[in-house]
Amino acid sequence: MKSKVLIIGDEFPETLPDIPVSENYLKDRDIQNLVKFADMVAFPVVGHCMEGAGIEDGGKVIVDFKHFPRPERLKCRGGDGSYDCCLCQQMHVVGNGPEVVIKKYDGKWGAWHCISTKYLPEHNPHAPMQQGLFSAKIYGVIIASYGKDGKLKWKRDPSTFPTELSEEPTIHCENCGDPMPLPVLN
Repeated sequence: MKSKVLIIGDEFPETLPDIPVSENYLKDRDIQNLVKFADMVAFPVVGHCMEGAGIEDGGKVIVDFKHFPRPERLKCRGGDGSYDCCLCQQMHVVGNGPEVVIKKYDGKWGAWHCISTKYLPEHNPHAPMQQGLFSAKIYGVIIASYGKDGKLKWKRDPSTFPTELSEEPTIHCENCGDPMPLPVLN
């Protein structure tokens, strides 16, 4: 994620001003410094991999660092099919790609927090398939999304999210066991 940021108070503004996009990707240390000074921060969005979740390329999101995403509520398990998005540190950075990203939170599989993309294939038939990734760290939940025009698209009540990230596995395999930790080799 390339961005400068805008610190938000307790209110959700109906519109957000432009936030310039930085030349450099944000790093874990940048987010750790922000968490010390602010509970909610607005970031510009660069990339279209979350448009299926209503997070627009060129738009903005508000991240709440005091609340965390819940696992996906799968319809096949009696849920409503809803999911939460988060600001996170992706586990395997390819080349000079971003370390801090916005992704859909899928849950915890063994020791790993799982995240994924949410492309909108009907608007872009050449979009890649959804991609599942691992996250090294979840910083907070996305509680609002703004379009390119700066107008609020959707918001969520922060009090509906947990204040701690679940440490228990929430993703379980049907036809095999949960992942096993790898032995440490010297």
